[in-house]
Amino acid sequence: NKEERKARYYEDRYRIESPEQICTDDIMICPVNITYYPIRPDKTFINSLVNYFVKDMPERLEEEIRVEGQIFFSETDISVYFDEPIAMGTYLDNIMPVTRLMLPFVSTKKRNDLIFFLEKKKLTRKFMKSIYTNVAVNIDHLFCACIRHCTHKQLDEENLKRMIYLCADKLHRIKERRSHPTLRAGLLELISHKKHKPYEEIFKLALKECAIAKKDNKLYLTAKGIREKKALHSYRLRRLVNVFSNEVEPLTLLMKEIKTITHLTDKNLKSQLVQTLIQQDLEEYERDYLKYFTPNISHSKDIGQPFFLDGKDNNIGIVLCHGYMAAPKEVEDFAIYLHQLGYSVYCPRMVGHGTAPQNLKDVSHEDWIKSYERGIAIISNHCKHTYAAGFSAGGLLALYTASFRNQNLQGIISINTPLKLRDLKNKLVPAAAVWNAFLEKIHIDKGKIDFVSNQSENPHINYNQNYIHGIHELQKMIDACLAQLSEITLPTLILQSKKDPVVHPDSAKTIHDKLSSKKKEIEYTSHENHIIIKGKDSFPVFQRVVQFMERHSVND
Repeated sequence: NKEERKARYYEDRYRIESPEQICTDDIMICPVNITYYPIRPDKTFINSLVNYFVKDMPERLEEEIRVEGQIFFSETDISVYFDEPIAMGTYLDNIMPVTRLMLPFVSTKKRNDLIFFLEKKKLTRKFMKSIYTNVAVNIDHLFCACIRHCTHKQLDEENLKRMIYLCADKLHRIKERRSHPTLRAGLLELISHKKHKPYEEIFKLALKECAIAKKDNKLYLTAKGIREKKALHSYRLRRLVNVFSNEVEPLTLLMKEIKTITHLTDKNLKSQLVQTLIQQDLEEYERDYLKYFTPNISHSKDIGQPFFLDGKDNNIGIVLCHGYMAAPKEVEDFAIYLHQLGYSVYCPRMVGHGTAPQNLKDVSHEDWIKSYERGIAIISNHCKHTYAAGFSAGGLLALYTASFRNQNLQGIISINTPLKLRDLKNKLVPAAAVWNAFLEKIHIDKGKIDFVSNQSENPHINYNQNYIHGIHELQKMIDACLAQLSEITLPTLILQSKKDPVVHPDSAKTIHDKLSSKKKEIEYTSHENHIIIKGKDSFPVFQRVVQFMERHSVND
């Protein structure tokens, strides 16, 4: 009969030898998203090879070779995400009995065709939504989405960078959204007036595809590159800006944030960026404090919390950083003094500080640089003119950061900055590090030198233990700063106490002599202690700094 013939057909077609070979489990479809980064339709040797054999290459073939060839023959990240499997039975088990009752007058074939048609569309929508909502969002996506939805036809490039940074922050706060490393590590460079390679690459592509134009440091957003329609097979070849923007359109929560951010005015963009950066600083400290808190060793949370004091006119702002093994509380008196005079002040926290000494085992000097650069981004987006200031190791960060940002800062204040240390314990660090490395190599934990004791002028603020790893990173910071001093051309004030028990006074002269600044001032104070920014003898230091800023500030 008919059913037997159908059974034999499937047995032959799929080589089924017995009923036991037929799986009774439900059929599942697993949505998979594969995101490539970067996608750049560059010519490869395969393109040249095919051109040699195929004259007048069809555009569809050229697109496949240039795009896919670039993916396979260059450094391309491939992000693969699997979503929850979709059970096929759920699309038929419930509706089949209902249709039999509701449509008894329709033939079985027509009834089944109708069911399959309706359920196929529902399944397709669910499947495609699952795929698109699992895209690993990268900087290309946010760049292209921002220029597509931005309402400003003329845009300062720095504002575009602010938009991208804010969108990335919103993305990270949306649950279950994937983000590519281009929106995590190093993204602060985007708003720090540094070269950010991922941004520069997509910027060049947008220029090439006429999605944007640049003239006199202004960006002009053109509808041509974003909305011009092309044949489907040519999009990845000539309209990648459209492709990248379209890929994130299904992410409704993210798109809502992007549309809000790209409509902000210049003033509101800067204000929101400042709030976001401060929030990131506070959240980072909160996480670190909870992770490293140690009873009877950690100080109260307010000691290490970074803080912002808003000035009266937002004309001049100062980034003021504490020293090694200290915390923002160390510079609080100085910050309050400056704020009372009308200045805006931001006091960042060097990562690893203000929590517990063992936190210093897990940080690097690059982390400290990032902490300071975030502070610079906060003040430079809040005030017209910015000063980079720091005490002790904070002075290293001020000098180092300023060496890359000469054009965006008003001046530098360096107070008791340690290029050369007095403490003999610091000279033992290289030997201790070698000893620890030797013990690790022979798999012996006992006998390692993790830290040395620390006697501080401010034990209620500073750590009482100095970890070897932290001292090692401090030396790296000194070396990095020393290598960059000749790049600094800004007005610089160098203050150094003559009898500093921690920093050798020769440090100040070395800084002064290596600077390329035409306006540089060096002054030795009569203090016999290291922390000269706290206590009754600190006011002359504060006044000297203010005199320097008044002499070199631009009044608007």
